[in-house]
Amino acid sequence: TFNQPMDIEKTSVAWNFEDSQGDSIDGEITWPSPRTLEFSPGQSLEPGSTYLATLDTQTTSAQGKTLQDPLEFQFETSSPLQVTQVFPSDGSNDISVDAVITVIFNRPVVPLVISEEKSDLVNPLSFDPALPGEGEWVNTSVYAFQPSKPLVTDTRYTVTVEAGLVDAAEDTQLAEDFSWSFSTAQAGIKSFMLSDGRENPKDFTQNILLTETFTINFLQPMNHAGTEKEISLTGANGEEAD
Repeated sequence: TFNQPMDIEKTSVAWNFEDSQGDSIDGEITWPSPRTLEFSPGQSLEPGSTYLATLDTQTTSAQGKTLQDPLEFQFETSSPLQVTQVFPSDGSNDISVDAVITVIFNRPVVPLVISEEKSDLVNPLSFDPALPGEGEWVNTSVYAFQPSKPLVTDTRYTVTVEAGLVDAAEDTQLAEDFSWSFSTAQAGIKSFMLSDGRENPKDFTQNILLTETFTINFLQPMNHAGTEKEISLTGANGEEAD
């Protein structure tokens, strides 16, 4: 926008728009008013690229006055949509079975909406093996997925954000699939307790009550039926107690 009406023909010729390699980019020049020049590139600009616009000294007003010095302005287009961080991190091991899977993007993917509309937003994650649960956009660029049941122990999960995911402004999209993997912790015992309060008693502990209750606390939720089949109480004579 200029401070006075311009010579449209001469000023249009004075305009140049080029990419980072110095190659001119064609496009269409229009004049909504005698003071305003608009340029629409004839091709989509490359994401994450630098461009230079120039008005040289042929820029002329309607009264014949010209620019004393060329006007240049440089700008960079927005970078492509990318995944910048994930939790659990790629290649991590011994992940808790109650982990929340989170992905963070470099730019907004969804618009700001009220809570009632969040369920209509895109779910960007897929899982192998399949993982039921519910996800939520914590903000416009952070998505957190909460599994509806504990993850399977000693299992490798692969999470994928598929190519084609578009940002909120519909300017850029994810160029290719983004995948990462993590492994859950093996099943394990956190503690073994006796009803008299002793925790993790040593082998050959004496004076155990005849009515003793044994409590086993696991590191993660267990399959009840399968776990119970693997627990036994055997006497010194080799006989298994009921």
